[in-house]
Amino acid sequence: MSRKPPVSRRRALQMAAGLAGLEPWLARGVLAGSEMPPATLHRLKEMRWQPLQSDFFPPGLKVKALYADKVKNTSLSVVRYPKGYNEPRHYHKGCGHWIYYLSGKLTDPAQSYTPGTFTYAPPLNVHGPFTAEQESDVLFFVDGTFDVFGA
Repeated sequence: MSRKPPVSRRRALQMAAGLAGLEPWLARGVLAGSEMPPATLHRLKEMRWQPLQSDFFPPGLKVKALYADKVKNTSLSVVRYPKGYNEPRHYHKGCGHWIYYLSGKLTDPAQSYTPGTFTYAPPLNVHGPFTAEQESDVLFFVDGTFDVFGA
């Protein structure tokens, strides 16, 4: 069995942007480089972390909402896991989600997720539990109605 090569940061951002309907940004070069341009980074740095409001996930997750399309029901955010955070095993019925790991290290019983890792969990895919071995930031794209159910 051959393994697929890892997805580059640039390609991951392109795929997430395409799914979110952000192709015009790519055409202008906003997400096309290996790093976000200074204007985008400046905006991201200026944004305040907001606590993630959830009846399912334990407190501690923080989020910076970057994009939402209420018509397509998609969203793109940066999510921060504090060191030691434990995310329960779960699944989603109304959406899948793409995650690109920007910093830190998250683990589940089978593997570790480090910067540059790109994952997709389709609807009904059971995943987790996850533990943040370090403070970790991820780019999180949701492709439908975000719901969550314990597994």
